[in-house]
Amino acid sequence: IVKKGVGNGEIVRVTTLDSEKIDNVDVIKIDVEGAEFDVLSGAQNLIEKNKPVLIIELEERHHQGRKLADMLEEVMNYGYLPFSLSNNGKKISLGNRKGGVDVEILKNINNNNFIFMPIEN
Repeated sequence: IVKKGVGNGEIVRVTTLDSEKIDNVDVIKIDVEGAEFDVLSGAQNLIEKNKPVLIIELEERHHQGRKLADMLEEVMNYGYLPFSLSNNGKKISLGNRKGGVDVEILKNINNNNFIFMPIEN
């Protein structure tokens, strides 16, 4: 999809991760400027089977007013917990299964890349 005045209008093939018949995956990195949930939807079987770590760039500006906390919780529904990294590389927990996303901690996060770790059963 090309917005007026953006991009060169090249046609590209679009597919889903599930249709690619990938057998084993440990990590999925998603940075698709607003189509993150389309990618997740197209990888649902792969995610359920492999429970890979997800690294997703999420920005409110790409999601028509959706709040970041709501987007993080949507990814949590896949069976994941959200984290971020501090400037010194320390892992920061952003939520839990029972309480959802901690919006107070989220306010202090200065990047848009989030790490989602699968919930251990």
